Amino acid sequence: MDKLEEIDFINEKDLESEQKLIQFARDKDEEVRYKAIEKLYPFSSSPNTRDLLLERLSDQDELVKVAALEILEEWGDPFAVEQIKICLNDSEWLVRGSAALAFARIEGQRAGPTLIEKLEATDNTEEKVRLLASLYISGSLEYLYDLIELLNDESYRVRCATANILVLCLTYNYSFEFCKKSLNVLKKTLEKEKTEAARSSIKNAINEIEEKYSANKS
Repeated sequence: MDKLEEIDFINEKDLESEQKLIQFARDKDEEVRYKAIEKLYPFSSSPNTRDLLLERLSDQDELVKVAALEILEEWGDPFAVEQIKICLNDSEWLVRGSAALAFARIEGQRAGPTLIEKLEATDNTEEKVRLLASLYISGSLEYLYDLIELLNDESYRVRCATANILVLCLTYNYSFEFCKKSLNVLKKTLEKEKTEAARSSIKNAINEIEEKYSANKS
């Protein structure tokens, strides 16, 4: 059995599994590290796991860093803020974007000035998607209008990312007004969208946002 298979068979409900996963998360193989970190979520309140996640924010692999950021974001760990801020200056836009989302969820409105500064400094549109979403999530609701505009971007990757992240925005910071606005624009965008990948993302976003709209309306 190789290491990836061994990770698959680890039972997250077993407290002894934490140390095994931490060991795998320091493996020389980036795929092993990534998979181990993904499976560490149930232990994210543990000091040992938290220390490991903070350590992995300096990993050489961008996906490993993103996996660690996503768990710290979900857990809302305030002790991670300073190291997350360092990731806002990472050389990879995917890491910077993931750090922005984590920073916004943990710090709320306090994150605003830093996120605006990063937004004004970047010319990477995929990073802008995440920064605009982060600003909305942090409480600056007006940035959702700028985010929605990116559904018209010439890059299908940006259109996909925008549709996907709109669901995230309305999950973390629901607004009846913005829910209606997002659905309106998504449906109009779907009518003219030719790329299958983008059509799929837009359809999924419409379905998920309609569910939120119906649930909150009732």
